[in-house]
Formats: sequence, C-alpha cells, structure tokens
Amino acid sequence: MKAGSRIVKFGVAFFCVFSLVLNAFGDEGMWLFNAAPKNQVKAKYGFEITDAWLQHLQLSSVRFNNGGSGSFVSPDGLAFTNHHVGSTCLHGLSSAGNDY
Repeated sequence: MKAGSRIVKFGVAFFCVFSLVLNAFGDEGMWLFNAAPKNQVKAKYGFEITDAWLQHLQLSSVRFNNGGSGSFVSPDGLAFTNHHVGSTCLHGLSSAGNDY
C-alpha cells in the first residue's frame, strides 16, 4: 500500500470518527447554581426553577475533605454519596468485629 493511499484512508477514518463525536453531546449537562438554564428547563419540562429552589438545592449539597461531593438527605446530617468517596472513612471506622 502506498503512503498516499494510507493518508487518504486515515483522513477518511478520522473524518468519520470526528463527525460521530460532534453528534454525541449531553442534553441537560451540568451547570452552576448561578447559571441555571431556567428558560430551557421551563420550556422542555414545564418545571419552573426558582431562586428559592436553587438555594435549597445548594444548601443540601456537601463537599467532603477528599474532594468528593454528596447531598444531605436528613436534617440530622445523613449524606448520600458514592462508595469511593466514603471508603477511607469506612475503613477507619471498621474493625475486626464490624466490617463496614
């Protein structure tokens, strides 16, 4: 195979893969509390995002010392997060008799 035809085949393959990537995007994505897509959510889902709702949402979130995040789910401080976020704490609390 000649070098020129390899370059053309690579270029065609690259174009095909790149065009697929352009079509792969998230619908709702992630956004900051101060940049909520209020109009888009209202138009698409019929839900009105209010400043009070955003403040409640923000106050229910928690950031852990290891960089992980979660959400408060009770007024007593119970938090919901992924296992890998709490694994260091779980290992520290575990013992031979209590393997958390």
